[in-house]
Amino acid sequence: MDATYACEDLGDAASCAALGGEFVNAPLHFDNIGQAVVAVFVISTGDNWQDIMYRGLDATGEDREPATDFRKSYAAFFVLAVV
Repeated sequence: MDATYACEDLGDAASCAALGGEFVNAPLHFDNIGQAVVAVFVISTGDNWQDIMYRGLDATGEDREPATDFRKSYAAFFVLAVV
């Protein structure tokens, strides 16, 4: 499981499940090598790379709800991947 999961402002996976929600992962993520390669390829082509970047910047940790711009330092990776 990765930090890119989300469940409508409930805080974490346990709270989400307790209220009948589902912790859903982003369509492009870095959970495994296959998905990471696809995500990096999409970033390198410039096709909506900013959507992947914003999800990466918002990642807070495993089983935790994303927070806006939580990891601003990750932006350097995404910018370098595009260049």
